[in-house]
Amino acid sequence: MPANGQNLQHHRISTAQPYDSSIEAEAGTQIKLKLLWLGYLALSVGASYGQALPQGFEVAVIKVNPTASGGMRHAVSPGGLTMTNVSLGYCIRWAYNVQDYEIIAPDWTRFEIRYFIAAKAGEPVPEDQLKLMLQQLLAERFKLTLHHEKRELPAYALVVAKGGIRMHRSASEGESTFKPAGPYAYAAKNIPITRLLQFLGPPAGASRPVVDRTGLEGDFDFTLDLGRYLLDETGRPTFDSSGRVDYEPALMRGLSEQLGLKLEPIKSPFDVLVIDHVEKTPSQN
Repeated sequence: MPANGQNLQHHRISTAQPYDSSIEAEAGTQIKLKLLWLGYLALSVGASYGQALPQGFEVAVIKVNPTASGGMRHAVSPGGLTMTNVSLGYCIRWAYNVQDYEIIAPDWTRFEIRYFIAAKAGEPVPEDQLKLMLQQLLAERFKLTLHHEKRELPAYALVVAKGGIRMHRSASEGESTFKPAGPYAYAAKNIPITRLLQFLGPPAGASRPVVDRTGLEGDFDFTLDLGRYLLDETGRPTFDSSGRVDYEPALMRGLSEQLGLKLEPIKSPFDVLVIDHVEKTPSQN
């Protein structure tokens, strides 16, 4: 959940942290050289088979960060993408547009090894196409194979608490908004339960995905102030034993006391990606 009332919007560029810029400089040189080679190769193969090649990145450089240290950076443009110090799990999540809980994969894909990836498209393409191109790149360089299946996973059911809801039904139609209203506080107007679920689920909210069991229809207006549970008397956030702001207990209290809702632990079926095979070391650039 965003701290200090930051707006809940998706960004195409993630938070930047310090990193080794020499890796990118070297990658830039490799890209220029490989463009010449790949241009010749594409013409040769296309002529040999008499057909157009499937669209992928024109050139891509992948390197392993041997220390797995430094900050993560992810930049996307119509001409390609650059990922610095990212896990393979992060790459899979972005490429397939899924959350971490929707991937069944070896633990090392999440934390153990970090990579630098620079990939250039032959022409400007939309982000959805870049994701498909990254799927192809992961299959080629990491020998990634996977399949979809249904699995029962730990989840939370959002239900109406004893005593009924404390939200107000929206009096009129209008724009659906969910905005910061102070430190760890949010003001919602014309919000359906489906949008509230997006706020409550991972990675920003609870540790488990949240499914709707309220039976509520229509739109609602409400204010949810989690700061009263997360901030001490000086206005600073309190931390759990691991040094993190513990949002989940605050969410549960806020939902019950302020909105008349409740999170109950359940198991629920979800579509997941199961990694059948993936290699730690990518093939040569």
